[in-house]
Amino acid sequence: MGKFLTINKKTINNLVFDKINKSGEVIIFDGKQDPTDFNMVIIDAKSSTAAEIADQLTLVQNALDNGVAVMLLDAGKDHKQAISSITKFYNEKQGVAYFIAPVADKNGKRHYKVIEQFAPILLKEGLMRQEQSVNFNGELEASEPVKVDMSDVSDPELSYEHIAEFSKEVESDLRTLSSNGALEQTSNTPPAGAPYWAQLYSFKQPYQLGGGPSNGHTPPAANQLLSGNATFGIYYDNVTYTNQPIQWVSIGVGGLYAANLVSNTQDEMGWMVGGLEIDGPSPTYLTYKQGSPNSVSGQTSYTAETSFTVGLEANKDGVTINASYTETNSETKTLNDWEITQVNEDGWKFFQQNPFNGTVYGNSGIGKGLGGGGVAALPAISTSSLAFDTQTVWIANPPITTVQSLQYSFIVWPYFEWVYDPGKSWSGASWGWPNGYTLLTDTWNANFSAALPG
Repeated sequence: MGKFLTINKKTINNLVFDKINKSGEVIIFDGKQDPTDFNMVIIDAKSSTAAEIADQLTLVQNALDNGVAVMLLDAGKDHKQAISSITKFYNEKQGVAYFIAPVADKNGKRHYKVIEQFAPILLKEGLMRQEQSVNFNGELEASEPVKVDMSDVSDPELSYEHIAEFSKEVESDLRTLSSNGALEQTSNTPPAGAPYWAQLYSFKQPYQLGGGPSNGHTPPAANQLLSGNATFGIYYDNVTYTNQPIQWVSIGVGGLYAANLVSNTQDEMGWMVGGLEIDGPSPTYLTYKQGSPNSVSGQTSYTAETSFTVGLEANKDGVTINASYTETNSETKTLNDWEITQVNEDGWKFFQQNPFNGTVYGNSGIGKGLGGGGVAALPAISTSSLAFDTQTVWIANPPITTVQSLQYSFIVWPYFEWVYDPGKSWSGASWGWPNGYTLLTDTWNANFSAALPG
């Protein structure tokens, strides 16, 4: 992968670093090395305080300005906040690895991309199991759902499988930085001189699934992954609202929610993805303007799209150019046999629609997947992955000059099904979370002053 400079006071104990250490040359910083001679600067936050990381900001800025990536290992909120004086962004959830790469728009303006690997978690609270059967008279009998005791199941340890997607993306970005000095900004580029700020934040949250026994059968454990992307854009505008400058705020939240079929036979299948809910913050300091997608049902695809026009007048509020430009964000995704409900301004629920609602537990929901012929055929999305995308547009009136927070939660509905006596009279069981499982809640902080003139 290259040549790496580490800033650490103790031996680094981190699986992401172990993988890096095997793939390149690692040199410990002694105060003499030039960071621009390396492919990446690695800071061990476990052996450094936030204040000590702040003392290295000149080195970090020098590295990023010269196309050298920076990675924080085991960084918490305070460590990331220290770096945010450069990036103008930080999130608060503890991570395993926090990768920062410089991004350049077509006019050469620099922003940053962050990719974060989180530790795996075990989904155990709230897991339920329900048994069903049909007798020789064709009558359905369903037991009351039973809470699955997962207290004796250990939390998963981070493995190379968990960090595979993160490592792949980091390696790709390092190759691009080595040849180009910066990643290319993929979003629209405003005119040169326009006051704006953009940020891409990507996260990898692995988790483990399992279930208690039914008639002696226990669903096998499976690893699944939620890969999320958050794109932020803040654009200064001193024309659209007479005598009052504003900031347009664009927020996109998308990603991939992946199933893992450790069993895929006529008699048993799992673990599938039944639904995903994005619970946004509806910030009171912003005014809502647009949101997409709207509620969608019975379609094979959907498009999340927003658009707004920014106006700039020179020699006013420190603006140096006259310009009018349009910011458009549009993504089209597959939706076969799934449905989307827009819950609120920045909240969406994606769920399996056919042959049953994947977020409804019991014989009126996922229990419908059991029958005398075995487990029902399911949509391709449910057995592979859901690609999701949402867009919102807000305005800050007047412009904001401080750091503001946005808290997002991601709720998942995985499930498992088993038919253990197929035929005219059959028995079966299903495992799932009636209320879903809140997989991740995190607070994202953005410094709005980055999108002011001057």
